[in-house]
Amino acid sequence: NANSIMPHFASFEEGRSKQKTCRTPQWRSMQAPGYNPSVMNESHNAPESRPRENAIALVFVALFLAISLPPALFSDLWIDEYYSLHTTRGGLTNTIIKSYETEFLPPAYFSLLWLWRLAGDSVPYLRTLSVIIAACALWVAYRASRRWCPEVPAWVVMLPLSTNLHFVYAATEIRPYCLNLLVCSSLLLLLHRGFLGEKRSLRDEVGYLAASIIAVYTYYHLGFILVAGAAVLLARSRWRELLRYLGYMVVVAIVMLPEIPMVRTGMDTLVQTVDSFVSPWDAFRKSVQMVLALPFAMYSFHAAFRWVCSDYWACVRLACGWGAETWGALNGLWR
Repeated sequence: NANSIMPHFASFEEGRSKQKTCRTPQWRSMQAPGYNPSVMNESHNAPESRPRENAIALVFVALFLAISLPPALFSDLWIDEYYSLHTTRGGLTNTIIKSYETEFLPPAYFSLLWLWRLAGDSVPYLRTLSVIIAACALWVAYRASRRWCPEVPAWVVMLPLSTNLHFVYAATEIRPYCLNLLVCSSLLLLLHRGFLGEKRSLRDEVGYLAASIIAVYTYYHLGFILVAGAAVLLARSRWRELLRYLGYMVVVAIVMLPEIPMVRTGMDTLVQTVDSFVSPWDAFRKSVQMVLALPFAMYSFHAAFRWVCSDYWACVRLACGWGAETWGALNGLWR
């Protein structure tokens, strides 16, 4: 009889609805504090917010400072450092001109060194500029690794960087090496934040534009990293981002226009002073090799670290190579 069944069915449905309302708060109370299902898939876009990983990275930065500061403060001047002191002697305009004519390099680092010399002129003080820039480059490289390969532990990235004697050597000289590393790391970080991550912002894109301008006014070859960035966007089929990226590169090219006469003057001086100058064909061939190699290196950055962390023997080979490189650097310093 339908009339006798319906009351039982209604009471059954009422019991199920009460059971659902009771279970839902209980299920939500079992989740971790701050749980939000809508942002769970975006957690990999902000990997640098891990406090433990940041603490480990800061420990390695402190280790790097402990290794690099003693030779920076107590070692003698190298001949290349005399060139930097000679270039930055005088006014800022004279420094910019000498950077092209004597160093054959853009003036960003030497202008910064000229400003740094206004507060002091001792060798240990001048070398602290390179040490500070190197420490910043180490931290930015760590942040970039959190973006490109967030599953890799912090110590895997920071250990070979902070204890690499070539990096320590770059931090103890009054030369633009560390600024080049800082600019490269910043370009890698801002490329992902501004053009590849899901949470992109105009601030990051403008930051990448500023870093690109600093790059081409720091070292000419850093322009190949800008080409590599466009190649990465092309390989990942990010067409809208690629169009915006090319628009920013047009701005960089316009900003570079005042530098072209100075580059020609410096190259003419270089041709007159160097006996064996590379032929235009060899220069073009090496440039093509760099353009082809850099996009591959950036595109395979994530996969390479995954391979190293998943293969035990790969880690052993990496440790052996790092040890051999360190031993070779020690022998070079000893000689």
